[in-house]
Amino acid sequence: MENTNKFDESELQGRNKFNTFCNRQPWCKVEKFNDDKYGSWDVAYYSGDTKILGEIKDRNYSSEDFGGWYMEVDKLTRLQNISSKRSDLNVTYINTYINEDIIIWDVTDIKPTNTFLKELDRTTVEDNGTRIKEVFTLYKCDSIVWSHINEETMLERLKRLMDSL
Repeated sequence: MENTNKFDESELQGRNKFNTFCNRQPWCKVEKFNDDKYGSWDVAYYSGDTKILGEIKDRNYSSEDFGGWYMEVDKLTRLQNISSKRSDLNVTYINTYINEDIIIWDVTDIKPTNTFLKELDRTTVEDNGTRIKEVFTLYKCDSIVWSHINEETMLERLKRLMDSL
């Protein structure tokens, strides 16, 4: 069995949270998770007939702690380079949080205009020092999904209500 580190644990935790969320949504179907832990994307999934590649970031704090989150420009570029080769493919940036919230941004066509350089941790889960990264800010109000991972879907809520009658 391969040794796991904090990075691997965080990757697995983010994937598990997204999988739990997706399994509860009638519009979401996970096709597969990327086997390459350093790949440009983490999950391939569908929303209806639309194929989507997602980069998952598991945050070790609450979604209520900040009003916006940094996305590295090079991550965005790698995702968009993949989607630019296929017109039927969208790309998303998926953030999961310790308070069990999930926020998803469609970054397929985003063109950040307010990028800046910021000294940040090399990784968010292990202390490997810092480096300067080019980033831009994503806000909740620009997301396509902002939900609780285990939130009851409308269909589940309706079924529960019908069963209680």
